[in-house]
Amino acid sequence: MGVLAGTATLGAIIGAGGYGEPILIGIRKDDVAQILEGAIPAALLAVLVQASFNLIDRLFIPKGLRIKIRT
Repeated sequence: MGVLAGTATLGAIIGAGGYGEPILIGIRKDDVAQILEGAIPAALLAVLVQASFNLIDRLFIPKGLRIKIRT
């Protein structure tokens, strides 16, 4: 789900605004500070959404039903 929040910046391409707006303007102006103005909050939002879903998973999925991931 964090990936979906991260792709929300793409709405600026169709004129929907959001965090993608400063990214696109910064790219056009070659202004790194303006790019980061949109990229940092978008990345933080994606991490926050992912962490929220991980917490919800831990709270509501019983231990016996969790998939064990080998690393």
